[in-house]
This record gives sequence, C-alpha cells and structure tokens, in this order.
Amino acid sequence: MTSTSIFERAGVRWLLAGGVAAGLGGIVLGETLLRPAHEILYSGSLSMAHCATAAGQPACVLKYRFSVGNTGKETQDSVRVELPAELPRASVGTRVSDIVASARKTPQAQVRQESAMGSTVFLISDLAPNTVVDIDLFCTLCDRADVDAFRGIRAKVEARGSVTEADPRVATFRNGIIKFLRVLGLFG
Repeated sequence: MTSTSIFERAGVRWLLAGGVAAGLGGIVLGETLLRPAHEILYSGSLSMAHCATAAGQPACVLKYRFSVGNTGKETQDSVRVELPAELPRASVGTRVSDIVASARKTPQAQVRQESAMGSTVFLISDLAPNTVVDIDLFCTLCDRADVDAFRGIRAKVEARGSVTEADPRVATFRNGIIKFLRVLGLFG
C-alpha cells in the first residue's frame, strides 16, 4: 500500500481547480469575444388550432407564437418582421424577456404593428442583446382558411447582421452546452 503525501493531493486539487477555472474562463471569453455583434434568431409555430361547428357555422380557434431574439452583442435599432397573412380577426399580445436569465432588468423593446397589402408587419425597435420578443396571435372566430394559412406561414425578418431561423432560447442553450462540452474535451 502506497501513501500519497498531502502535497501530491493538494497538487491534484489545484490542477482540477485550475482546469475548471480555465474552462469557465473559456466559456465566458467565447461568449463575449466570439459572439457576433449583430445576430437575430427567430422562429414561429402554430401552437394551438381547433375547429368546431357552432350555431351551424364552422369556427376555429388558433394561437400562433413568433419569437425574435437578439443573440448578438449589440442592440438592434430596428427589426422588421413580415407575416404574409392579414389578421383582421386576430388579437395580438407581445412579451419581452431575457433569452438567458439575468439579474438585470430586461430592457423593453418597442413593438409596433402595421398592416400592409396581404401581410402583417411588426416593427421592433431597441432590441437589446440577450432579449427575446414573443408575439402571440390569437384568433377565436377564424375560419379554416385562416388556420391553413398559418400552418405553412413563412415569415420574412430583416435586421442588421446575421438573421437565422432558429428558436432563440433553444439555440442559445444548445450553443452553451456545446461550448461547455468542448471545454471538457467531450465534444469536438
């Protein structure tokens, strides 16, 4: 039976602590230095749709959520979201929140809705980094054509820098996990 000295055990502890510190430092530097200055991620989904007959007339209820997140390092002055559908019977709700939770108060982006021929436009101004805007569209007296239109809707998003279709929360979480695994040497 061999005994290890207290100095050898302390050396292993310092080596492990140094490795963890270097790994966390790598994640922080990767998030701050390697993240693009201007990047927008967005996604949309029909989260609820139900049609039934009421008073002899077909009536549908739908809920569509569209999320736009600033995953870059700089504030986006203007983001334009165009949904190629008119929404005369839909009500709109918006919510601004952090993509990754933080102790700081979330800066409130301004969201304005405009109608254009055959489409609905949302103009988002002052979208801070690590901030997501959820646009919820509710329609309680829609017809089946409205539901069908939202099933295959393709939004057009314009902003400064990179604009990619991906859920802002899921993509940010996935990227953080991959960076962490790379630091541990478990992911190439």
